[in-house]
Amino acid sequence: MTGTGGLYSHAISYVLAMYQPTIHGIGCGVGLPYTMAFNAPLIEDKLAAVARALGAKTDSLSRRAAARKSAELVFELIADVKLPVSLKEMGFRHEDVYKMAELCVTKYRGPIIPGI
Repeated sequence: MTGTGGLYSHAISYVLAMYQPTIHGIGCGVGLPYTMAFNAPLIEDKLAAVARALGAKTDSLSRRAAARKSAELVFELIADVKLPVSLKEMGFRHEDVYKMAELCVTKYRGPIIPGI
């Protein structure tokens, strides 16, 4: 089977908790808009539907732009409810990010997305 692994905010939350106490839902939330943007080329139609569900007018946008809009809207929603939107905001050290990313893609690799 050909395919590629996606990036998942759920996995990011597990890695964050390895470095400092992190409420799982907060960890998922901080990673969500970034993983949506990363995965957008693989799931454009689904994310475009999310953008529409969040009230975006997507008729004049390409599928890719509508998918990216969904990530922007989720980012704004998280910020609007005063939850953290970055690792820096949560107190993570910049020098740990590369090791955290490596752990995320090796230890918590997502399922293969067929046909990609």
